[in-house]
Amino acid sequence: SRPSRMRLAAGSLLALATGGEVAAAHLPPRRPLSAALSAVAMGLNTRFGELTVVHAGPQAWVESPMPGVRRKRLELSGPAEAGRVTSVVEYAPGSTFRLHPHPQGEEILVLEGTFEDEHAVYPEGTFALNPEGFSHAPFSKGGCLLLVKLRQSEGERPHVRTETARAGFSWRDVSATARGATLSDQRALGFPEVVALLDLEAGGEARLDALAPAEDATLGDPLADDEALVEVFVVDGACAVAGERLARHLWLRAPARLLREASLRSEGEGEVQGRAARVYVKLGHRMPDQKSLGEEAGSA
Repeated sequence: SRPSRMRLAAGSLLALATGGEVAAAHLPPRRPLSAALSAVAMGLNTRFGELTVVHAGPQAWVESPMPGVRRKRLELSGPAEAGRVTSVVEYAPGSTFRLHPHPQGEEILVLEGTFEDEHAVYPEGTFALNPEGFSHAPFSKGGCLLLVKLRQSEGERPHVRTETARAGFSWRDVSATARGATLSDQRALGFPEVVALLDLEAGGEARLDALAPAEDATLGDPLADDEALVEVFVVDGACAVAGERLARHLWLRAPARLLREASLRSEGEGEVQGRAARVYVKLGHRMPDQKSLGEEAGSA
């Protein structure tokens, strides 16, 4: 029989993604919207045209092929150890990973601790984009926690390393109550995505498009294409977007058309290190080409 349908709260991300209603038979009975949202979104992690919400916090750790390195996967397209993947990755103190290449590139944001390889040291708050053709044998002496994205930086592009915690690093105001840091912006080279960090004060708010300014008129708007994606990962604190509360280590991905006019707003009154929430944002990247997946890569 055809499942009954239920209406969702106006303005919520799930309502936007489903046209305001969802098949009730697909949701556990008598559960709050936040729990139902998580349950639905966990099954959508390869449906790039729809909303995906995954809370990494309560997930169980899964061991990687190397002892001492484990991960919580947020999305995966393709083979288990050679696909397009976004993960939270933990290196135990003293752990290492074998030498491996990164076809179609690697992006790393150091959430806690210090990450290292034979090329550099990456302290907390560092973002690295290792382009196609890059290889390394990473390790962590004291342990670290990372947000890692593999096979999402294809093409010939420069290496990027942005250390947001170093003295003199330049943050910029993106609203009266928020500041932003550009981690990677290669639009001038023909790559559409912009990667940024957003720090929100208590009660702070900022529009997503403020993180991708176009002082140069030749730069494209990463939110203009309906096929473009938006990703949000809450590094610490909590925030809200389009009526949904996002807790620490919650990851959200949605088509740009759903969030083109959206703002992020901090939740809660407390502040740590001058902020109520820190949020990773990636704007404008494209859906994956499934035919390009398959060569073995590493670490997430």
